[in-house]
Order: sequence, then structure tokens, then C-alpha cells
Amino acid sequence: MSSRRSPATVVAVLALVAALAGTALAGETATTSVSKKQTKKIAKKQAKKQIAALAPGLSVAHADTADSATSADTADVAGGPVAVGHISNPITGAVNGARTRGFTSVNVTSPSTGTYCFGGLDFAFRVVNVTTDFNTSGSFSTAQVGLPQSGGCPPGTEAEVSTAFQDGAGGDFEDSGFFIAFYN
Repeated sequence: MSSRRSPATVVAVLALVAALAGTALAGETATTSVSKKQTKKIAKKQAKKQIAALAPGLSVAHADTADSATSADTADVAGGPVAVGHISNPITGAVNGARTRGFTSVNVTSPSTGTYCFGGLDFAFRVVNVTTDFNTSGSFSTAQVGLPQSGGCPPGTEAEVSTAFQDGAGGDFEDSGFFIAFYN
């Protein structure tokens, strides 16, 4: 046998070497590398463009700390009451302004002993919770609420609270201070 290679084999080996060398050289320069930092920058830029297009004028600079779209200072606690109050003078139905938000004495009337009517409220609510104020009531006083009008209040009343003294033999209406919370 002859130790000489055929011209076809030589050409095939040279073509294989050239192909492999070309791939190795192209692999270093042919692809564009994008770092993680550049990827984040591009993603943020695209997100800002989409936000600007879908909600012009929207600012999310303080979204981590705000509870409301208007102001974190006046926002309600999520799931908390929309209004709370302390009726501190049981005879007149006067509201303790320092312990009340969402309504004033203008919204509360007391047409008869132990009956307090809430009306003209500028918020919506579905549930009301009431409890007597131990400091302005007897030791066996109770408070209950009726929606929207239980009978002792004038038309237009949105909630009625009744307070009574329970002594085991029955109960009589009595004027008593109480705390109230309106929930939506």
C-alpha cells in the first residue's frame, strides 16, 4: 500500500480544519453579550414606557409606603372602619371630637332616652359595631344598633343605637355613652 494520501482526503481534512477554526473564531466575536445590569436597565425603560402609555401622569415613587391613591396621611387602614366615634355626653349625644373621625355631632341626634340616631353620613357602610362606655354608663348597660331605621328615629336615619340598663329583671332605656365603628 502506498503511504500517500489521495488529494480528496487532503482537501477533506483541510476543509474540516478550516471549518472548525472558523467556528472558534466566529464564536468569540459574532455574538453580542448583554450583562445583567444592562438587561435590568432595558427592562425598567420598557416598563416605564408602558406605564406612561397606559396611565399618563401616574407616579409610583412612593408606592411602598402609601395606603391611598391620594395621601397616606388620610388613608383608611385596609379592612378597618370607615368612621369611628365616641359619644361622650349620653344626654345630648355629643361627639368627642378627639376620639372621632368620619362624622360630627351634627350627624347624631337623641330624640328620646337611650336612643341615638345617625344621619347625613358622607360615607357608605355595611356593618356597625357599638359598645357602651364604662365611664358614662351603669355597670349592666348594653348597647345595640339597628339598620337603617329601627323605629325610634326619624326618616333618613342611617343607623340607630339604643342603650339600656339590664338588671336581670328586664331592661330600661337609659342614656349612656358609647363607642361606635362603621365598616364598609
